[in-house]
Amino acid sequence: MDLLNYFFNPKSVAVIGASSDSYKAGGLCLMSLLQCGYKGTIYPINPHHEEIFGVITYPSVTELPETFDIGLIVVPSQAVKEAVLDCARAGAKGVIIISSGFKEAETGQELEKEILQSAIETGVKIIGPNTLGLINTACSLNLSFVPFLKEVPRGPIGLISQSGGVCMLVLYALLNENIGTSKAVALGNRCNVEFSDILAHFGSDPEIKVVLMYLEGIENPRLLLEEAKKITMFKPVVAYKVRGSEAVNRAAFSHTGTLTGSFYLYQTAFRDAGIIGVTSIDELIDTAKILSLSPIPRGNRVGIATVQAGLGIIFTSVAEQEGLKLAELEHSTIEALDNCLSSMARYTLHSNPIDITFGVSDKQIIIQTLRLIMQDNNVDMVALLNTHHPEYTPNILEAVEQLAAAGEITKPFVLMQDSPAEANDSKLKDIERKNIPVYRLPDRMARALANLYRYADIRQKKETIISEQSSQAALDEAKAKFILAGVEQEGRNVLTEPEAKEFLSTAGISVTPVKTIESSEEACRAAASLGTPVVLKLVSPLIVHKSDIGGVMLNLAGEKEIKEAYEEIILKGRCFDPLVRVSIQPMAPPGIEVIIGAITDNQFGPVIMFGLGGTTVEVYHDVSFRLLPLNTLAAREMIQEIKGFSLLQGYRGRVVVNLEPIVDILMKISTLVTTFTQIKEIDMNPVIVYPNKALVVDSRILLTG
Repeated sequence: MDLLNYFFNPKSVAVIGASSDSYKAGGLCLMSLLQCGYKGTIYPINPHHEEIFGVITYPSVTELPETFDIGLIVVPSQAVKEAVLDCARAGAKGVIIISSGFKEAETGQELEKEILQSAIETGVKIIGPNTLGLINTACSLNLSFVPFLKEVPRGPIGLISQSGGVCMLVLYALLNENIGTSKAVALGNRCNVEFSDILAHFGSDPEIKVVLMYLEGIENPRLLLEEAKKITMFKPVVAYKVRGSEAVNRAAFSHTGTLTGSFYLYQTAFRDAGIIGVTSIDELIDTAKILSLSPIPRGNRVGIATVQAGLGIIFTSVAEQEGLKLAELEHSTIEALDNCLSSMARYTLHSNPIDITFGVSDKQIIIQTLRLIMQDNNVDMVALLNTHHPEYTPNILEAVEQLAAAGEITKPFVLMQDSPAEANDSKLKDIERKNIPVYRLPDRMARALANLYRYADIRQKKETIISEQSSQAALDEAKAKFILAGVEQEGRNVLTEPEAKEFLSTAGISVTPVKTIESSEEACRAAASLGTPVVLKLVSPLIVHKSDIGGVMLNLAGEKEIKEAYEEIILKGRCFDPLVRVSIQPMAPPGIEVIIGAITDNQFGPVIMFGLGGTTVEVYHDVSFRLLPLNTLAAREMIQEIKGFSLLQGYRGRVVVNLEPIVDILMKISTLVTTFTQIKEIDMNPVIVYPNKALVVDSRILLTG
């Protein structure tokens, strides 16, 4: 049996710290249970009372007449550990700790560790501490200190929140939008019940159709992501991750480290797991509404009818920014629209968005217009926009209701209709009962519709990924191990550029040939062998960003120029490392510069990055990320989603680049990083891309330790 089922469907609850004071948390928790219609047994625990609110009270859980399922702990933090142990001794299946004063407070961290240890030793599951609690509307259960949550209507939403306050806010916002909730839980400090545990429980609950999450930050996000991957094919998961401050600057070693921040990795992780990431509470609620009411669209083409042109302009602008497309109506649809309109309206209705301003006085024109858009084979979703006018808004709403009643709304259909002074509230509620999402603003409706399509795209991609599993590239593992072992034996954790390139070549990655030289004469001999022009670079584990100190000299050709460059560069290098050496390599032909990197993040583990390269990569931040291991579908996607992708596709007369050599490098880096777990960072910048090949020109590798 799912152990979490005891939390959401307990047969009995003990309120440890129950109070007769309705202003205290112990009193509020007891009132919540008594007022919500809970049918199970309630045991108030307080040694100073014989009864509270008319319910027999017990001095301790160890003195109850029978075992109980859940202990709801509302006592001072110093008494919580003993309360947890008492619950375990009494046979409780789980504990919810409402009490605060633990790791969220400076003085409570050790106390929380002690409680966690008690949970480990006794096997008891704990939600909290520092939590609002949970609700389950299906069995009229309110295990929180907010009696008002009994007003939350039953519905298809499952809510997991890190914050109790945000949990309440979202529940109230859902209530205001006429969206019911099945289960909601605030996890608080997450002692030993995590997001992944609740997500697994919600995934198996047939009443929950959409899962919402609010996250501030979690220690092991991969657990959550792996659980999400299991359910997002058949149940949408929507997450709002608040964006924190990226206070730690990881620029010390590589561009990849600088560009990899927690927020970006969460967005990447959500995409990989099939989670729809949103950026506000409003978007969370709007997305919950459309996913709970609308069918899944077959594509991203939108047919738009608008009464006011400005609303259509706003909607269209945001929709296109969010990845939706304006449907190109079939010629037969346009002809039919012309035939059903008066001569006054005809000139406004030849393209999408369709302005129906002059047709709103006739309900049949509205119905026929929407019917024709709905029936168009080039339309995947339909949007209708109107702002309130007492004369014609009733026609709009009655037309929508009539189409719904006739079963003619066969595709996702959304309505933007405001309701000043509650003018249309009753009608709009009736429309939403017919599974038509209603929004008050055009931009919010556009984002919601885009997220509906994103979920359709997630499902389609998951079907593809089933046959596109992560794969390992060929690798000379023995040689790669030998290279890393040599570095580690010298007590270093930074590979020199020649070492890094040799290591990359063990996976079959194409690199520019490089030689280490000891004199200006040797530089000239090497240049004659390699062919000019050449590049000289400093070689030192102490000098990571060579170009910052003038440690890279490009496009050298003549013997005199090469000798002078060698003497100049070695002199600069010795200011930082007396043992510095110099490398020589051929100057790579010009092409498109990209960056490929990987980093082992403390939370997410190994992550790969791709973007436009060069020295300005940190300025433009035009990069994409994926968690490793990688599959070829994800590799192609991360190339295509950067803003500068058009540069690889022949922008302004440039040669079109074959993406496969880039995909090949990405897959090989995935193999290297997942095989050799001591790799902390790899940075290849630039990788020069040509029409049918890609060449690593510069690289640096950092190991752990």
